[in-house]
Amino acid sequence: MKVKECMTKNVICVGEYESADVAARLMARYNLGSLPVRRFDGSLSGMVTDRDIVVRCVAAGDDPERTRVAEIMTRRVLAAEPDRS
Repeated sequence: MKVKECMTKNVICVGEYESADVAARLMARYNLGSLPVRRFDGSLSGMVTDRDIVVRCVAAGDDPERTRVAEIMTRRVLAAEPDRS
């Protein structure tokens, strides 16, 4: 099976410059637990999870409206090309 046969084609993502509360609202709206994070050029820069928002932002005492996704996301991610088996 190739990656393209099981991947989601219309991905909801968030910009690394967006605030944590924007990411949380997207997750709530689309019933998601994580979002890919993109750079200005559209390339993948990381992933942010609902747990990242809670632990790295809210529990740390930071304001989700002022905390950028880039500050709390996981930067080391692996990606696969659609034609990969």
